[in-house]
Amino acid sequence: MSIDYVDNNYLLLQFRDRIYSKQGIEYQSFFENIMDKAFTDFQKIRPYGNQGDGGNDGYRKRSGIYYQVYAPNTPQIKESQAAKKFKKDFITLKNEWDGISEIKEYNFVFNDKYCGSIQLLEKTISELEKKNPNIQFNLYLAKNLERLFFTLDKSDILNLGFDIDSRRALSNAYEYLKKVEIELDRGIAKYALKILKDSKDIIEDFNDKTLSLEYEILECRCLNKLEKVDEAKKKYKSITTRYPNDPRAFLYLAEIFLLDNNFDKNMELLNKAEDIDSKHWLLKLEKLLRSIYLEERINIDNINEDIYSNNKKIKALFFRLYAVIFEKYGNTSKADSFIEQAIRLNPEKFDIYLTRLFFVENRIPSDNKSEMITEYHKLFKEIKNIEEKFYQYGDIGARNKVILNLKKLNIFIVKENYSELKKIAKEIFRLLLTCYFNTQIQHILANILKNIRLSDDEFNLLLEHIENSQKESLEELLKVLILQFNERNNLFTEGKYFFRKIEKQSYCDFINNIECKNINEVYSFLKNDIEFAVSFVITMKELPEFRRCIIERLPDNKTIQKDKLLLLTYYDEKKFSEAFEILKRVNLKKLNYYEAKVALEITKEKKAWDSMAIVLEKLLKREKNEKEKFFLKHYLFKTYINLEKYREAIKIGEEVLRQDSENNYLKDGNKEILLFNTIFACIERGKIDKNALRKAKDILNEYRLVKPSYKFKIAIETEVYLVNKQPQKALNSIIEAVKLKKVLTANEYAELYYTLFIRIGNVIDLKLDSLNKVKENTFVKLKNKEHWYLIGDSNELDAKKITKTNSYYTIFKDKKVGDKIVFENKYSSENSEETIEKIYTIKEYILWKSLNNFVDISKDNFVNYVQRVEIPEKEGNLDTRYLKKFMEDQNKKEDSFFEMYCKSNLPIALLAVNEGGLTNAIGRIQQENKGFINFSTGKIEEFEKQKEIAKRVIEKDESFYIDGTSATILSEAGLIKKIYTYIPNLRIPQSVITLLVNITEKIEYTPGQVGYMGYINDKITFSKLEKEKRTSILNNFLESIKVFEKQPKNVSVISLANKADRFSEQKIPPELCDACILAQNENLPVLTEDYLYLKLNELETKKTAPEYFSSFALLMTLYEKGKISFNEYLNFFSYLTSYRFKFLPLSSDDIKKAVFGDENKIDCKPKNIKKLNLSLTLSEEYGVSFNEAFRIVEIFLIKVLQNNAVSIETMEKIFIEITEAFPTKMSQKNLGQILLRICFKVMENNNSKFILHSGKQLMYKKAIRLIKLVESFD
Repeated sequence: MSIDYVDNNYLLLQFRDRIYSKQGIEYQSFFENIMDKAFTDFQKIRPYGNQGDGGNDGYRKRSGIYYQVYAPNTPQIKESQAAKKFKKDFITLKNEWDGISEIKEYNFVFNDKYCGSIQLLEKTISELEKKNPNIQFNLYLAKNLERLFFTLDKSDILNLGFDIDSRRALSNAYEYLKKVEIELDRGIAKYALKILKDSKDIIEDFNDKTLSLEYEILECRCLNKLEKVDEAKKKYKSITTRYPNDPRAFLYLAEIFLLDNNFDKNMELLNKAEDIDSKHWLLKLEKLLRSIYLEERINIDNINEDIYSNNKKIKALFFRLYAVIFEKYGNTSKADSFIEQAIRLNPEKFDIYLTRLFFVENRIPSDNKSEMITEYHKLFKEIKNIEEKFYQYGDIGARNKVILNLKKLNIFIVKENYSELKKIAKEIFRLLLTCYFNTQIQHILANILKNIRLSDDEFNLLLEHIENSQKESLEELLKVLILQFNERNNLFTEGKYFFRKIEKQSYCDFINNIECKNINEVYSFLKNDIEFAVSFVITMKELPEFRRCIIERLPDNKTIQKDKLLLLTYYDEKKFSEAFEILKRVNLKKLNYYEAKVALEITKEKKAWDSMAIVLEKLLKREKNEKEKFFLKHYLFKTYINLEKYREAIKIGEEVLRQDSENNYLKDGNKEILLFNTIFACIERGKIDKNALRKAKDILNEYRLVKPSYKFKIAIETEVYLVNKQPQKALNSIIEAVKLKKVLTANEYAELYYTLFIRIGNVIDLKLDSLNKVKENTFVKLKNKEHWYLIGDSNELDAKKITKTNSYYTIFKDKKVGDKIVFENKYSSENSEETIEKIYTIKEYILWKSLNNFVDISKDNFVNYVQRVEIPEKEGNLDTRYLKKFMEDQNKKEDSFFEMYCKSNLPIALLAVNEGGLTNAIGRIQQENKGFINFSTGKIEEFEKQKEIAKRVIEKDESFYIDGTSATILSEAGLIKKIYTYIPNLRIPQSVITLLVNITEKIEYTPGQVGYMGYINDKITFSKLEKEKRTSILNNFLESIKVFEKQPKNVSVISLANKADRFSEQKIPPELCDACILAQNENLPVLTEDYLYLKLNELETKKTAPEYFSSFALLMTLYEKGKISFNEYLNFFSYLTSYRFKFLPLSSDDIKKAVFGDENKIDCKPKNIKKLNLSLTLSEEYGVSFNEAFRIVEIFLIKVLQNNAVSIETMEKIFIEITEAFPTKMSQKNLGQILLRICFKVMENNNSKFILHSGKQLMYKKAIRLIKLVESFD
């Protein structure tokens, strides 16, 4: 049965409709049905369970021809997947079907939807043909199937479901155009236009004006979506001329002019359309769109939900706009209702989803950063859902991609993901230049340029695009161009030229006024757009003074943040000190990415390590580039080292070492520095954590350097072995280091002495015995000769080398100490004869050089930290007069200030400066038994205030800082662990922890150490090492450090750069001033034993001193609240008296509690009176008058006398302790007599008061015993 031309075109339209609309299984069935009709031997293959079809969708068995079908939605996007499937399916086919029916031809059936994008597939065919020369490979595309289809009989075509009834041809043509409109709704205008043009000839053959009009309007809509707006406008105008009674061309054209901001033309066209058909749905829609666009007031009561109920697509368009109106008026529930209904009505309309996306973003709160990030994360997921839905259909077009990417850009801005922001901004810019240059595009372009700096090529391309657009540029865009010219420092040249070229005189005048520094005119231009003014100030770097003038004129409000503008200005001018002063006032944690980059450079320059750490930690959270992150971590590592935060430094140092070993980011020299500092951090940390010492060795072995420096081997490698108790390896490291350097100076050899002879020599017997005879590669010294000889070919270091080829080699070989060596000179009458004095290996040679140079240099006192003092022997004893003189001289250096300290109320911090540290200052006071540690003024109200603050800290868990004085005292006393439970919000400066670490190093036993030498009261003193006591104190400090480090967030740091430029903050040791400064910054109290330092700081810096309390006030408060026992309190009291703390309050009740405890127990402890150190705490030197002191013990003794629970023997012991301890120059006998006389007198006067019961007789027995006791005193 033949098919005529009209039927053929009609069938072609139907066939192409099926090709365009079918994919997956549906297309496979369509293909199989045609093949069934075309080839009687074609067999379909259905998948079998999990085994599938073995790469075969159908085949012709006798011919060995196989077919595999692949029909994706978007063939042009999925071609790479198709190529992979082609190859994979063939391999599967060959394995499973070649044995059933030999493969002669393999056809990959690919529904390319007439796109013809098959380059990758052709490449795959070429590869397969090379490997399988006996098999023919073909691509079976839509055009191939079309050709086969039209070879079928008419009956077969009808059986396939095709219609050749010309009466239904026209309606089917309309259906075809509707499917084109669906693709247009989906946003894939390029594909829509292609399938539309594929039907052009067929549509024209119908010769139907109405059908042709539908085709043309649809074509214009496609062109408009493809950014070919000028072409669309031209065609629309043509339609209005040829079809003057159809309003649609007028209305679609009106929308183009509306979006071009040509509102007059828009209204003109709307009026024309209204004259044609005032009730047309599109007229109502376009009028509504105009009202929304011009932000006109819309009466929401007139919104009709039942509009165009019979046409879902039209209704969806109206509902989308209704949703926009309700969103604008804040009725979000109504907006959501309409937008969801719109999606249900037309789920394929891309624009509706964009509108819903706008609602999601519009509702994100801006006042809560964490909530913002959460909501933007949801927005990102919504964007991905839209992309997943519509990208499967094809290319959604440049403008739609721009809008989606713009949402992503906002997400990256909020998340401060600047690497992704830059990428997507560049992508948006690229897409924007392919879009029709209307108002929307200009607005987006302006926003993008606020976030990125274009390359010069891109910028020139943009300028050219603006010049050629023939569009009136938005003010917003022109201002951003000013900023881009500023960034390039060419505003006065190329910028001025460009604005003159596009005839923007106001901008030319603005540039001229800047150049002439006409501040009034410039600010007049800027003041109405503060956002632009701020951006302009940031980018204008050519005129710094003028820049600052503009900043001064800007209004004072939070949005402008003038401080930050000045900060950037000073930074650009390299005025780092001024910039840093501003940075101190800024909350570093709230800086954005770019501000943080600037802050990093400023803090680096000022060595403000604490600020730098905050900035780096912030940048690391935001940085996505792995290499950039590595170098930020590297900087953070160095920062932690400088802050002495060794625990953190080790962690990040290991991380950086690992990343560098994998990626080789660092140069060799920097690798060594990184390894050096990481191991150094381990060694420092190892002072309190022995695991860190083992880690140091592990790191050394894991990242062993190929060519380590001399310094690395001496300072680090040797130290690692020493701290890990491997002295032999340490010695080997020194020998290897010397070999590396070969020639050392005398000073360098001398500097090795301490490590070799003290640290190693105390655990290894280092002998300097000569070898029996000269062997190969030994060092020989001749008597009365300074230089040495190396006999052999190895490393001679700084000796003279006599190699095996040298004639003297055999002369030296096998010679012994004392043997003669004759140096013959055949060209002279004189020969020399020398005697061998020493024969050493390289080890002994290095030891000898170190010892000899140390002795020589120390004679002249040229060795740092070493003073040579002669201690001669005299009549079998050591003569210490030179040693005494040396120690006397050392003491004199500090004597004058110590005397002043003792006589005045000075902070112990000042004494610490003079004595070389806090422990030295405390030790001086204790050893000299002179001066005090003033923890209180001595006034009752002041000490009660201390207790009030301590009570607040305990009861309300109030945060406070502890300084080095209190941390040292409480740690040594072993109380930190006990009391920490009650003060969990204790904060501590890192410098205080470092102080405690250094104290542990001094306490820890050093091999070879036997005791301490000192100089007190013109005498040399020697105290024996008490190992058990030292170990106990050491453990107390280690336990305290562990407690302090329990909560890392409570360990604070402050660098010298962040302190006031005053003596009290710059010169006082950080462990003694940091707590005060940090407490001032955070308005917290301080636990300190040096309130006088707080007063000094206040006086000098004019900052208000923080509230304070002492450890004694804290312990007394804890005792009074029942948190510690009286015995613990008493022991601490005693401990403080041993260090001469002042003023420790003491009453008769305190003595009573010391002896009898909290409750009046019979088991009393008279010896506890010693713990009260009455000779100090009741002394006139301490500020207690004799009468006052006497009254205290008198009241106590009377109470004891009248207490019948106290035995005569106990009373006697108490009286002895009191009279021995009482501070007086009179004899114990006289003191006892006076005490008894007054006690008896008081008792007699108050006889009835004291005699409570029949115990009167016991009291008098006590008195008689005490009289006899006093008489026995010498």
